[in-house]
Amino acid sequence: AGRCTGPLGSKDNPSNHAIMQNMVRASRPDRAPEPCCIPTKLSPLSMIYLEHGNIVMKHHEDMIVEECGCR
Repeated sequence: AGRCTGPLGSKDNPSNHAIMQNMVRASRPDRAPEPCCIPTKLSPLSMIYLEHGNIVMKHHEDMIVEECGCR
């Protein structure tokens, strides 16, 4: 979570597009939107729940955010 305000550094895990977008924004804020903070690495989540009276365990891919970056 967080904002992607410049200058972007390696801790922000920025894409090349985010870096260029931020550079344009520094000189002409009306020409480019602020880069967005989004999930870049996700991990699975296993859940046990009741479904139609039966106990079911399901494995859901890409449910837990492990890392974020500016895009």
